[in-house]
Amino acid sequence: MAFTDLIERLLFHDECLDTLKPTLVTPTERLLTIRAATVEQLTGQSELADRAELVRAILFYANDALSEAHAIVQQAPGGIAAYLHGIVHRREEDFDNARHWFRSAGELPFFAALQRAGAAHSEDVAKQTTWDPYLFAGLCERHKYGARSSLKVLAELQKAEFRTLLDYTFRAG
Repeated sequence: MAFTDLIERLLFHDECLDTLKPTLVTPTERLLTIRAATVEQLTGQSELADRAELVRAILFYANDALSEAHAIVQQAPGGIAAYLHGIVHRREEDFDNARHWFRSAGELPFFAALQRAGAAHSEDVAKQTTWDPYLFAGLCERHKYGARSSLKVLAELQKAEFRTLLDYTFRAG
């Protein structure tokens, strides 16, 4: 997966999405870089402003700046924005609201790729025929309340979801 130089620089740091909810303060320099990024830095093309804002929201999400991601996705139309809205709420541990946004998003074109990626990390996901955002939200919710779900497995699912969503939005958006 080749993205723009800016995206490559912002994404591949050790702590990216290792926890189910944000626990670290994102470095101010990284947030300022995301805020100031141009459409071309976010998409590789100058005429894709709508897609650039979704990519910006995804970058905020990956860098634990959920309020900034939320501000973008609550204003953006479409299934990808609704799905991203749902995963923001899931990381905020607002699981009912997350499920609401997953219903609004419906089934999306990247779900088959996400199912394949997720199945490599989770037996529960591997049992499904398509990606099920409700299943993943439920696993995260059970983990919050003490279920013995592996944090490592859930973090890997979250990373797979993020990479698939970013790749789809960046390329096809």
